[in-house]
Amino acid sequence: MTTNHTEQATTTADANQQRVTTIREGAVAATVWRRQSSAGMEYMEFSLSRSWKSKNGEKEGYSQNFFEANEKALVQVIIKACSVIRAQDTELTGTDPDTVAIDDEQQRA
Repeated sequence: MTTNHTEQATTTADANQQRVTTIREGAVAATVWRRQSSAGMEYMEFSLSRSWKSKNGEKEGYSQNFFEANEKALVQVIIKACSVIRAQDTELTGTDPDTVAIDDEQQRA
């Protein structure tokens, strides 16, 4: 069963990073972060994790390692995380980042 869960933005102990959302597909999750570099540049990125539980159910946790069986869920959460970042970029700048990248390439030519 596939679940898609989004959590509200929260700020971590590090004032330079804020969790924007967490996207889940089964045991796989992508967390989108808004961060700020030491130079003051704001940017967004995502991290990936997989939840697990021992066979007897006594232990559970998270891993940054994945199995071949996680392929579909990984692709889905990566696509969704990238969409969240693109939407935030568009909202903040008022421009489509894909269009800006194309314009930059044309200027270099």
